[in-house]
Amino acid sequence: MENAKKLLRITTAGSVDDGKSTLIGRLLLETGSVYSDQIAAATKASEKKGFKDLDLSLITDGLAAEREQNITIDVAYRYLTLDGRRIIIADVPGHEQYTRNMVTGASTADLALILVDAKNGLTNQTQRHLSLLSWLAIPEIAIVVNKMDEAGYQQDKFEEIVGQSKEMLDRLKSKSFKPVSPSFIPTSALAGDMVTSRGKNMPWYNGPTVLEYLKSAEAQSYEKLPMRLPVQIVLRGNGSERRYGGRLASGGIEVGQEILCLPSNAPAKITGIYLGEQKLPGAIAGQSIAITLDRQLDISRGDMFADPAAPPSVSNKFTADVVWFPLDASTKNYPYLLKHTTKFSRARHENAEPIPSQAKFRDEKSLAFLSAGASFRLKLVSTSPLIYDKYRDNPTTGSFIFIDEISKNTIAAGFIL
Repeated sequence: MENAKKLLRITTAGSVDDGKSTLIGRLLLETGSVYSDQIAAATKASEKKGFKDLDLSLITDGLAAEREQNITIDVAYRYLTLDGRRIIIADVPGHEQYTRNMVTGASTADLALILVDAKNGLTNQTQRHLSLLSWLAIPEIAIVVNKMDEAGYQQDKFEEIVGQSKEMLDRLKSKSFKPVSPSFIPTSALAGDMVTSRGKNMPWYNGPTVLEYLKSAEAQSYEKLPMRLPVQIVLRGNGSERRYGGRLASGGIEVGQEILCLPSNAPAKITGIYLGEQKLPGAIAGQSIAITLDRQLDISRGDMFADPAAPPSVSNKFTADVVWFPLDASTKNYPYLLKHTTKFSRARHENAEPIPSQAKFRDEKSLAFLSAGASFRLKLVSTSPLIYDKYRDNPTTGSFIFIDEISKNTIAAGFIL
């Protein structure tokens, strides 16, 4: 599959009122990715608020409360296509109280656009988001220095923020966070400079516009990771034939390949790969397929096929960093319903401690992380073994969620260490 055709998932980040929604609104509008009825609704809302021109942020801020307060509250997903590539953009809120929503938007991202107000520089919340993105191991980051029009399009102001950002990233690196080498782009989302066109106000900048940057960005390549196929369903084929269906989480498979069935640790060989009733010679990460094996095995939902040369871990005891969504859930130790790939089990935590690197940040006001009680490092014990990788090695098989069994709400997101 060509890189240009791969789905690219983008998240925004940054402090409140740094122009995230306006930037996305301009991208959507100037790439022809907004329907006429959406433009009409945003235009009407802009007029109602007394604006002479279209408020671009209203294209993404769809909730009534968002338009009334002129802030982003929930995660809004917007879609566009650039040169045949499909792109999903998560417009996330900047307010500290909605940090959990930012984690949700960033959890599946290939790339993050962190907006910084050129006048204000790196605020506490901007630094908090940058820390989170590094903690979540987002592969590619661009720091967009926005509102350059309000800073007189001064190159010195842009370079000052570049220096502040690099200094902070050096500190993150020293605290065992994922090393980040971001790109830096100066923009005016309101005036349009360096978003989809270069404009005339920053001739000193020779790098790409935001649009050019997105066109050249690469999506995560799960195809290069060791093969992982969580079993979603067991189907009956012709006669006694069993087909094991699921979404290939990483790597690739082909007919005749030797695989490992977990947690039983039984070896097998793939005899057939099916997309519906169509036979395939092979499949790659992201495809939902069914396979047949050369032998009968006791396999059910929640089991996993893996590369025998690089198998995942299998255990009911593991350590994870967990971000809690409700404010009071972290103080309780009742059994949670844990969903990991296609498997459900119950789990308790033996102890909860502040995440070491985050605890250090709390001693530095400029690097405040999440509010107290929102994130912990937990030692977990599940009722049945999990088949997992470390999150840094494979985000799909290294992450999970906790579900409240009564309300069915997601109450936490976890990242296995």
